[in-house]
Amino acid sequence: MPNVEPTSKITASKEEDFDELSKQLDKQYENLANGINSKTDTIVRKVAPAATDYRFDIGTHWIDSTANKVYVLTSRPTVVTATWTEVS
Repeated sequence: MPNVEPTSKITASKEEDFDELSKQLDKQYENLANGINSKTDTIVRKVAPAATDYRFDIGTHWIDSTANKVYVLTSRPTVVTATWTEVS
C-alpha cells in the first residue's frame, strides 16, 4: 500500500476553530478515500446538477442528457451543498 502524505497541517487553537478542524479532517479523509477507491459513479439526468445535489461522492460524474453536458462533483463546501464543475 502506498504511503499517504498529508496535504495540510491540521491545527486548532480555540474551540471556535472546531468547525474548521472538522472540515480539514473531512477533506483529508476524502483525499484518502479518493486515492483508495478509484471507482467513479455516473448519474444521468435530464437536468444539470444543482448545489443541493450533494449526496454523491467527490468525483461523481453527472450527465445532463438534455443539454449534452457533463459535470464533475468537485467539492462539498458545506454539509448540505455541492460544487459541480462543467467539464464538457
